[in-house]
Amino acid sequence: MLKVTIGALAVSVGFLAYKARQRRGYKPFWAGLAASLFIVVGKYIFDIQLVLYSGVILLIAASLWNSWPKKKTANR
Repeated sequence: MLKVTIGALAVSVGFLAYKARQRRGYKPFWAGLAASLFIVVGKYIFDIQLVLYSGVILLIAASLWNSWPKKKTANR
């Protein structure tokens, strides 16, 4: 299951990195990468539920942050 988890997390973080400059920059990507590390460490290395769920919440937050539309600015 470790390989499947890492693969799914890689796809999720990859989508955060895809066209990051046109969206919110690389901050959601870095948050997603940190979340992925929390998930793997919390589940497979130390087996700490708090770290695992913190990673899941952070990954969801990074995805929402990345998908939130930017405010349109007036071109003057």
